[in-house]
Amino acid sequence: MATRQAGHYTRMHTALADSMLTKALDYEALYSLLDTLKPIRSILTIKMNPGTPVSTDTIILYQQLCQELSTRQVQLVAVPFRQAYEDKKLVELYAVNLHRYRSRINEHAAFFAKLGITSETPAVQTITIVENADKYDRWRGYGYLFGYPAYAVDFFVQAGMTQDSTGEFVKRDFFQIPVQAGEKGHFTYAMPKGYTPGVADSTLYYKALHTLQSYQQLRGKYTSPQGLHARKLWADWFKNR
Repeated sequence: MATRQAGHYTRMHTALADSMLTKALDYEALYSLLDTLKPIRSILTIKMNPGTPVSTDTIILYQQLCQELSTRQVQLVAVPFRQAYEDKKLVELYAVNLHRYRSRINEHAAFFAKLGITSETPAVQTITIVENADKYDRWRGYGYLFGYPAYAVDFFVQAGMTQDSTGEFVKRDFFQIPVQAGEKGHFTYAMPKGYTPGVADSTLYYKALHTLQSYQQLRGKYTSPQGLHARKLWADWFKNR
């Protein structure tokens, strides 16, 4: 009996890991998992009723998956959102590219230092601090951690401050970077209305495109009628590096 339960547990973990990683790789988390373009990226939102056994078991299960799937290069962590949604607590799962995470903190050391964050601060602690920071610091912190160009982060924060003080929405354009799931509406950030994309935008776009094309080539090799064997793809990716 114990053996069957253990086998079922392993199969359940494998199926859930494949499902979770497939979604992550098909969306923006690709650029954290297989590249360093995004220091962090959310991969899954869990809704739970705090204090109930089912919700507790669910969180434990996903925390176990995060530990199992983490590598020396990429860490998966679970962080609760500060605000509830429809009376449900939200817990977000993030992929953290550790090298890019640390370098991004160093690039904006003055900002993060005022929050008590350095490049040695564990990622789960940093995300928790940013999540619970004042609104504008929260926006700026996430903007940096999600890998958006500094000018785009500045614009988004300033536009929000202007709207809060005047009540008027600040018009903007959007820069779109493709993912497996679609060309637009995923890896996206705001820029001033009429702004001409510059070197930073172009560099980010073409680096992302190269990674996406590499993933698309790999994806076919790991796809069967049952779907994408994302966990194996993920493991083999790091074996070859």
